Amino acid sequence: FTLTSFFLEGQTLGKYFCKLKVVATQSDHLSLGTCLIREGLGTLILYRFPILGLCVLFTPQRQNYIDFFTDTLVISLEKFHLMKGSL
Repeated sequence: FTLTSFFLEGQTLGKYFCKLKVVATQSDHLSLGTCLIREGLGTLILYRFPILGLCVLFTPQRQNYIDFFTDTLVISLEKFHLMKGSL
């Protein structure tokens, strides 16, 4: 997942089919370190403490707990294209 997120610019196969993408809030692209922390360490922590998955329900932008540490967001490409077209 780390390598596919890095090489496919924030998308894994599942995110591709769901039309989702991980984007960095502070730069134009995801670094390998960011992908490693988000996909690797984030998954390990979630496996150990599954209650952290509920964080998504209580954040304004529906961010996962690991998104706070990596400065990333998961966006819907359909909504992004609609917003981009209205500008």
